Amino acid sequence: MTDNPPPAPTPYTLADPVKFAQNMAAVFEQAAAIARSVAEHTEQAKKEVETQVTPMEQVSKTLGAVAQAYMSDPQKLMDAQMQLWNSYTHLWQSTWAKVLGQPAEPVAAPARNDKRFKDKDWQEVAVFDFLKQFYLISANWAQDLVKNAEGVDEHTKRKARFYVEQIANAISPSNFAITNPEVLRATIESNGANLIEGLKHLEEDMKAGDGRLRIKQTDMTAFEIGR
Repeated sequence: MTDNPPPAPTPYTLADPVKFAQNMAAVFEQAAAIARSVAEHTEQAKKEVETQVTPMEQVSKTLGAVAQAYMSDPQKLMDAQMQLWNSYTHLWQSTWAKVLGQPAEPVAAPARNDKRFKDKDWQEVAVFDFLKQFYLISANWAQDLVKNAEGVDEHTKRKARFYVEQIANAISPSNFAITNPEVLRATIESNGANLIEGLKHLEEDMKAGDGRLRIKQTDMTAFEIGR
């Protein structure tokens, strides 16, 4: 009786767990050093936020106007919620069919010019495909909420669309190492060395900026002055 050969390693299998653990320790150490640097420049960071980041009360006020439009029409709000849950249900059914090897049409697909999901594993690996579609369903639904809000002036809608888009972009699964197949593969292949390198670049940028990062202002200026 011959032993069965061991399963072939996948792109998401650690080749050297010990080295990976050592590099993760270095990552935490590097992150702690950056945190200390930020803590030493709290006043500068506060001024940077005040001059370059849209005040949260303005975001809350704008999105609150959209929310109020739906609160005044409970049926429309319920219909929107049902639409979202139906999309989630279809996604779950589609994903389960894909896991079982059955053909399944995507419930949500990225725009052709969306470069965030070009890696093949966003389509071929069920878990990443699920994360991608769940995100797209949610982001598109939020944008539709703004678009279909009644009784909200067009200027407020434009600002709300911008805010929702920025929030959606920030929470995209492509932005996080554990949910981005391309970054996750690079992290595993390098045993985490890529994360150390990235943090080194971040620390160098902060040192060059005297403990702060320069954030490029957006073209929301036109909105803020009421154009």
